[in-house]
Amino acid sequence: MKRYLLSVIVLSLLLGCGPDQEPERPETSANNPGQHASDDTPIATVNGDVITESMLELHAMRRTGDSARMLASEHREMLLLELVEMALIAQDAHERALDEDRMLQAQMQNIQRALMAQALLEELKRDPVPEAELTALYQQHFAEHREEEYHARHILVDEEAQARQLIEALEGGADFADLARQYSQGPYGPQGGDLGWFTMEQTVEPFGQATAELDVGDHTRDPVRTQFGWHVILLEDKRVREPPSKEEVRDRLEKIALKRRIQQHVSGLREQGDVRLYLPED
Repeated sequence: MKRYLLSVIVLSLLLGCGPDQEPERPETSANNPGQHASDDTPIATVNGDVITESMLELHAMRRTGDSARMLASEHREMLLLELVEMALIAQDAHERALDEDRMLQAQMQNIQRALMAQALLEELKRDPVPEAELTALYQQHFAEHREEEYHARHILVDEEAQARQLIEALEGGADFADLARQYSQGPYGPQGGDLGWFTMEQTVEPFGQATAELDVGDHTRDPVRTQFGWHVILLEDKRVREPPSKEEVRDRLEKIALKRRIQQHVSGLREQGDVRLYLPED
């Protein structure tokens, strides 16, 4: 068996994927056998401590994003030796009584609890959401949700005085698009200030409110101030956007349902649990 320097595992621990930097794991599939049920088959021992196939699988996923069983034998061996060196380092740390450090103990407890909590959350998400629940959520969040959409142009300048001069020019018969191309400092100036279609939620409040108050074909009679500057707005058209179909938002509905399922479960645990907070007195 090839030997690898101790620095390999040290560098992987310090510079590689850590607990907060794990790569996104691919979906479980028939072509990815390493992501099926855990395998407790021993593949190495280090001074009596056992390294299992499951431990190698998790390490491979953390380091490479791939199943250990899909890797070339040389790469798999390298990862196994990293686990061996990790075990040697951990055993040496134990011999030095480093695991008696209170902060380290607290950190290990937090990690263990976080892993258990994550396992429970995954378990709660495993059962499919009933179709009746999805339908109820669709009726609640989307079925009657019709939004007003606006097609507008705007001219953006830095000074209020210049905005008022542009309004005077418009009232004198000047073309809005021509003024936008000539004076607007916004990114839509070259397009004659054309913003396309948008909803109130997609704009800052003063801009959206001023647009909604306009009649089609009319422009603002006073400049509208936002954090970007001073705007002159022309409403080209408006329409009502129909709600999406249930199938179009199915993924969003499932996420809403699963989030609610988790929140209800955690709320139940909180109500049933004997929780005591030892807070400092004011």
